[in-house]
Amino acid sequence: MVADGELIAVGGGQFELGTTLLDRQQRLDVGREGRHADRAGTAWTGEWWTAIVLAERRGLAERRRFRSEMTKRLMGELRPDVWLRPANVERPVVSGDVVVVRGVIDRDPVELAGALWDLDELAATARMLSVEADEVALGLAAEDRTVLPRSFIVSVAVARFLAVEPQLPVEIVGGNWPAEELRELYRSMERRHGRLLRGYIGDAVDRVD
Repeated sequence: MVADGELIAVGGGQFELGTTLLDRQQRLDVGREGRHADRAGTAWTGEWWTAIVLAERRGLAERRRFRSEMTKRLMGELRPDVWLRPANVERPVVSGDVVVVRGVIDRDPVELAGALWDLDELAATARMLSVEADEVALGLAAEDRTVLPRSFIVSVAVARFLAVEPQLPVEIVGGNWPAEELRELYRSMERRHGRLLRGYIGDAVDRVD
C-alpha cells in the first residue's frame, strides 16, 4: 500500500492515509453528505462549469485517466475534451493542461443535463438502492445481527453510487430526486449499522474474556 501511495510511513510503525485513499475518502464523504450550493441557502444561478482540454495530442492511457478523473469530479462529457456540469458546487479541481471557466450556456438545462448523464438510469438505480436500504434498515432497527453482512454490502453499493451521482440542482432534476432520499436513508442506515456492530463486537470480546 505504501508503494501504491495509499499509505505514508510516518515512523515508529505508524502510517497515514496517502493521497489516493484521502481522495477516495473525500469523494465518499461528499457523496454521502452532498455538496449542493442550495443546501446552504444559495439557489443555482443557471451557470455551468466548463472544462476544456487544451492538449492536442494525448495517448489512450492518458485519456482514460482523465476521463476517470472527470467522472470523480462529477463532470459530464459533452464531447471529447469538453466536460460540463452545473455550477451548484465549488469549482472542480482538474489536473493537466485544462482550462475551467464558469458561465451561462444558451441551452435548455434539462436537455443539456440529459446529454451529459443518463438521468433515468441514475434515478432507477437510486430507487433500487433505496428499496435495499429500507429493507436493511428494518432489520437493523429490530437489532437483528444476522442482517449485518447484508447491511455492509448495501452500504458499500450505496456509497459507490453516491460518490459518482452528479448532485444536480433541483431546477434540473426536481425536488423529488431519488438520490436525495437515498442519502438520508444511507446516513440513518450507517448509524444503526455502527451501533449494532459495536454491540456485536463488544459481546464477542466479553465471551473471549
